[in-house]
Amino acid sequence: MRKRTALLLMVLLFVSVFTTGAGAKPVKLSMWTHHRHMADHLQHLVAEFNRTTGREKGITISLRIIGDDAWDIFQNAQNRGEGPDLYSSGFVTGYANPFEAGVIAFFDDLPGFAEWKAQWPGWYWIEGLTTYQGRVYAVPTQVFNSRL
Repeated sequence: MRKRTALLLMVLLFVSVFTTGAGAKPVKLSMWTHHRHMADHLQHLVAEFNRTTGREKGITISLRIIGDDAWDIFQNAQNRGEGPDLYSSGFVTGYANPFEAGVIAFFDDLPGFAEWKAQWPGWYWIEGLTTYQGRVYAVPTQVFNSRL
């Protein structure tokens, strides 16, 4: 749970760092996830962000939790140009190379990231899984969801 919370907080930090500016227009971002088992937790985190940092920086995040048909919903929305700004990593985007297409943001440039990263073991940072050409784009996490 801690790692998932840390991942979401990193995404929210990324959003707040890269979408702020003096006199900037309010920013509205949509975030989709298929992690229904975390719905209450995610709704709480997004509401807290919107109430605090989001309000301060002029950012509002809307959260949409989608179900078992998440893949179809996501692909259809992307094809119509109506996909989310942020989405959980369980989706395959279909981009040939998301790094070259510019759809992947690296955490390395975030303030304080080097210090945060140093607290984790070196084996967390695996080329092609959490890093690309040595730069971090994903934080390792594992979720078990038994739907019996």
